[in-house]
Amino acid sequence: AGSGSAAREIALYHGTRNDKLFEFWSWIGAENNDPVCQYNYASILQGKADSYSHARAYFWMKKAAAKKVEFAEDALREMEKGARDN
Repeated sequence: AGSGSAAREIALYHGTRNDKLFEFWSWIGAENNDPVCQYNYASILQGKADSYSHARAYFWMKKAAAKKVEFAEDALREMEKGARDN
């Protein structure tokens, strides 16, 4: 039914078992405004090599930081610093 918190629970369940399912359910939760999923999904996207994923990572990290997710504000600052340095 579009519950971000339910998607987070499913993502966390799969987190140590299946990376693809963790990514998928983190994305679903992010889309449904779960701030922890937004942070997790942004973190996953940061690890990808393409610039499109990095742009999406910034988008989701910014949303998570705005909701005061632990570590998200620091991660966002590091992303912005890295962008300035490049």
